[in-house]
Amino acid sequence: MKHLIKMRYLFTSKEKTMNTLIIYHSTYGATKAYADYLGAALKATQVPYKALKQSDIDKADVIVIGSAVYIDSMKAMDALDKYDFTRKSLYCFGVGITDPTEEYTETMKMKYFSNKDLTCESFIMLSG
Repeated sequence: MKHLIKMRYLFTSKEKTMNTLIIYHSTYGATKAYADYLGAALKATQVPYKALKQSDIDKADVIVIGSAVYIDSMKAMDALDKYDFTRKSLYCFGVGITDPTEEYTETMKMKYFSNKDLTCESFIMLSG
């Protein structure tokens, strides 16, 4: 439950009223459950990663990418290399069995954002 509360308060009041898109990849259902919770709280559109199109991204102001973590890899984060996220507020979360320590979270964030011109407003790891 503490993770759900943490996720809900990632966004500013302004962003909560903007058009939000949640892109997710879920292996066993935990990531989809988090995406569903956020989608309801933010009145956001949800799209599975495999069904994502650039037009979905273009319609949104705020993008949330959520992905299952498998062997330190987050499949939905591949979207960062396939689509244009220019001028979007970007938030990310990963769900896995690894203890979501600050060190692990920072390692995963750097893995996906150290060589990109994108900024991730918040990147969190969750138990799932």
